[in-house]
Amino acid sequence: MTRSTIRTCRGGACGARATILTDSHFLAAAKAGQRLVAAATQLRKVRELSFKQSEVRAEGRQVTRASGTWKYLASRAPGATNKGAVI
Repeated sequence: MTRSTIRTCRGGACGARATILTDSHFLAAAKAGQRLVAAATQLRKVRELSFKQSEVRAEGRQVTRASGTWKYLASRAPGATNKGAVI
């Protein structure tokens, strides 16, 4: 299990997410100078988990796809620290 976290702040409360699983597939190479367009979708969110997927396209051709699962950790006020917390 990966022990990385992502912090987000919205509406005055800050939260963190722990990465449970990530899975990436590189399907094709993009050529130098090609425009890359990425799109991400949240497939489902339940209590503490979020399931997401994304893809990257080079001039309409899919070159990468990825998916992942993240766990939402407790929210806290802006400026609060994780002192003593185990994440």
